[in-house]
Amino acid sequence: MIQLASTLRNLGRTEESVTLLTAERDLRSDELDDAVAAFLSLALADAGREREAVALALTALVPHLPEYRRSLTHYARARADGGTASDTVRSAVPGPLSAHPRAASGS
Repeated sequence: MIQLASTLRNLGRTEESVTLLTAERDLRSDELDDAVAAFLSLALADAGREREAVALALTALVPHLPEYRRSLTHYARARADGGTASDTVRSAVPGPLSAHPRAASGS
């Protein structure tokens, strides 16, 4: 299914790719979940749904990066809701942003 959806996306049939991959993601959970999420993210981006694509990709990374689980989950939600990383940092870091050099630099 992933290969077919990827081929459709490469042929410019993006919505068909999104439909197939969304159905696959919703059908069952298995060892290919992250691959489905990766290719669905690409298809969503090609369909002009970049925020949704980034949110999906970040959500798929969360289980692989346990040290960053909380922040990545928060960033993914912010993206899906139309926010940006700087909006998320401003709301999560107390005090003026300039007082937090790593946050101000985007690290």
